[in-house]
Amino acid sequence: MMEAYKEWVRHNRQWISSIESLASTATWFLPDRFANYELASEAVSTLLGLVTVMNQHIVETAPPAPPRYRRDGPQQPVPAPQRDQDQGFPYGLGVSVMKEIEVLTEMAAETFLGKDQKWAPVASVEAIKAVLRLIILKKSGYKLLLDGGETKNTEDASQGSEQNSPEDSRRPSPHEREHQGSGPSRPDIDPALYPRDLEGRAMQAMQKFGAHNFGPNRPSWARQRLDPPIQEVRAVEQRTYIPRPIRAELKLEPPYKCSSFVAGEVLLISRPLVYVLLVWRYGLKSWRPWLSSLSVDLIGMYLVSSATTEADRRLASERPPSVAQASLGSLSARERQELRRRQLLWALYVMRNPFFDSYTRRPLEKVESLLSPVPLFGTLAGKAVELLYAVQGFYSYTAAS
Repeated sequence: MMEAYKEWVRHNRQWISSIESLASTATWFLPDRFANYELASEAVSTLLGLVTVMNQHIVETAPPAPPRYRRDGPQQPVPAPQRDQDQGFPYGLGVSVMKEIEVLTEMAAETFLGKDQKWAPVASVEAIKAVLRLIILKKSGYKLLLDGGETKNTEDASQGSEQNSPEDSRRPSPHEREHQGSGPSRPDIDPALYPRDLEGRAMQAMQKFGAHNFGPNRPSWARQRLDPPIQEVRAVEQRTYIPRPIRAELKLEPPYKCSSFVAGEVLLISRPLVYVLLVWRYGLKSWRPWLSSLSVDLIGMYLVSSATTEADRRLASERPPSVAQASLGSLSARERQELRRRQLLWALYVMRNPFFDSYTRRPLEKVESLLSPVPLFGTLAGKAVELLYAVQGFYSYTAAS
């Protein structure tokens, strides 16, 4: 039964994803979504989120496709993309599950324990997420965490753009090489057949001249003078091209791996836990949790950025980078997108108390009062501000954890 459900999810993942997105959006408009004593709406939203997480996990853990075969040329099997099948505990799935239940946990704790006593369950959830992320960081070889550890980081900056380049997907023919007038750009092509420099072209021309003038009719002076160069050219032709080896640590480990990067990632992972503990100790009206959280974010991001910048300089000095490597540096495109996502999350600081009550609330009230006379926009603005106030009252929505 479970296997049949998995196959159904994998074959209809686009249709299921659309239904899940529509249902998740509809839960925001349920009545009494954020009422103090109404947990049914949040429970429905959490259940839909857990179903979405499980379906995504089923799709990501699908077995690899069977080998494909080329239609042209020798019938050699082309292996399918290898999928890392970890037999251990799915820590990324654990982080996703904890993120789905954290709002329901906070709402239930506030309902049954009160606003001042709800921080113990919230801190427990943050502690579990921090431990899971630290384990993911260690198991990944100290790579940059993607989406807080929910997405596995399997990308390589030195291969990210080269694999997506359509020009490198096939081997150029000798006729194309002749019209291009350039040497080989792929390591699997013998440079003796397509020489890049003038010396190689000259030796190739000597080889063709010797092939046309080889035989008993050739004069003795030509045999004495041309035999050694022809033998040398044939020796060059028989040589196989061995690409320059790349240092093993640049392949097996991320180039930005260093003590400062690990320290920055640990700070960014522990920041939500530190924030909730300080809120539990000093309360939401104190500036200490807000300033401490901002300081940890800035220091952690500085350490991570400095480590990646230093790795870019080291890569540029140790070996000549390719076009893709020069454009990406030590980070892949997905990793650079992750750093931008973390910086965008800093906007949530304007939604956290005491900054929200001191500076953000008044502009929102002015906007709502200005748009309220407008028939359609006034209703939408009032609903948006009301929803924003409700979301701002919960730590799990504004903590960016």
